[in-house]
Amino acid sequence: MTTTSLRRIAAALLLVACGFTKAYTQKFWLTTYEFPGGPKTGIAAIGDSCLVAGLTNGVLRSFNEGQSWENILDAGAVYTVFATKEGEVLAGGTGKIYVSTDYGSTWDSVALNHNYPVIQFARNEAGELFAITGAYDFLLGYVGAGVYYSGDQGETWAQRNNGLGNYLSCNKIAVDRNGRLYLMVADELVDGQGGLFISGNNGLQWEHIDIRIDGQGVIDDGIDVQYCTGLDVSPQDTLYLSIEGVAVNVSTRLNLHKHIDNVTDISKKWSRMKVGNSISWWLDRLLNGIHFSANGDRYSSVSGSPVIGGTYFSKNEGNTWSKQQQGLGFDIFGRFGAQTFAEKSSGKIFMVQYLDERIYWADTSLVTGVKKPFPDGQKRYSVFPNPVASGEKIQLDFEQAGSVKTVMVFDNSGKMTATYHTGQQTLELEAPRSPGIYLIRVAEPGGGGGVARLIVR
Repeated sequence: MTTTSLRRIAAALLLVACGFTKAYTQKFWLTTYEFPGGPKTGIAAIGDSCLVAGLTNGVLRSFNEGQSWENILDAGAVYTVFATKEGEVLAGGTGKIYVSTDYGSTWDSVALNHNYPVIQFARNEAGELFAITGAYDFLLGYVGAGVYYSGDQGETWAQRNNGLGNYLSCNKIAVDRNGRLYLMVADELVDGQGGLFISGNNGLQWEHIDIRIDGQGVIDDGIDVQYCTGLDVSPQDTLYLSIEGVAVNVSTRLNLHKHIDNVTDISKKWSRMKVGNSISWWLDRLLNGIHFSANGDRYSSVSGSPVIGGTYFSKNEGNTWSKQQQGLGFDIFGRFGAQTFAEKSSGKIFMVQYLDERIYWADTSLVTGVKKPFPDGQKRYSVFPNPVASGEKIQLDFEQAGSVKTVMVFDNSGKMTATYHTGQQTLELEAPRSPGIYLIRVAEPGGGGGVARLIVR
């Protein structure tokens, strides 16, 4: 081989190496400044002001996008977390539900009189809450206590399993804008009795829905479900589900979708969404649920080894999915796990991978025209003195003492500079050191609160 040929080969290898390095230095995921507490079990957002993250034995809270976290709940076990824009936080334990109505500052717990994990929550437009239970036992198979309902902000919970029969090991629950519930339950025998159920009366009665696809003459059209990994309703009113099951005697793994108006119409078959590149299209990679971002992007995940697992991302409504592993770590078992997502109004995405200690974020889906921190029409609070010299004491007055309020100070760019919690009628705090116009937001349990404007000279 000539010297010229060797130089050409070396140059080509250098270009490949440079391209490889460049591709992997542009990370899809970054991590928050800190992520204490060990393996995580979920994440949720309370509007733009607060993030909560589940630990295996508690809950964390951050008011500054993960720059710092505080432990707000110690528990025997936590499998999932859920939050509402009004400041309510729920955590699912072993036969127990933990409830907070003040951003996680104080907690109550409700025992469900069994030892099954509470694995997911849902909430309808009326504010009614739902919780599901389910697990796999090596000796007993799929076990659970079904669905629970609360109409009083989580203070009390009642089972609502009429129509489910003996199929009480739940996988996923979702609710559409009309209040109809969708439930997936595991079926160990895979005999067509489990799978998808719907309810139009808050779970008082469940109706089983058969799943039929176009088997293209290769497999049978009817799918009997064993278990489900994803169940979500899109902003466009499409129901998505990811299921493993059997078509007569053929194993299947399918990601399916159907408009909510057609779910009960068995004459209209479910459409298939392609995720992987398997030659056997009926053995696809199963998505662990979908997050629909404000700008139209979609985020999901696939559990498994580095060959198939990781974040799955789509910019064209799920027509194609790309696997993203840049910046993503492994769970405690050295694999990629199910991911949950939370989004700010800016489009910044936060993510937790089940049993991975890190908390991630991405700015891939930022939106234009970011919302102002304080919408017009909110109640105005009184601050004295105002204007004030930098670093001096100021006083913020409330109508009355009682419930714990969260007070957040934002600079003119919308960045939060300080956070306080008080149950008193008056809060004394120090004015910011830098001159400028500041906005103060007061968040009260149940969605109340308001704003104040402060001028620092």
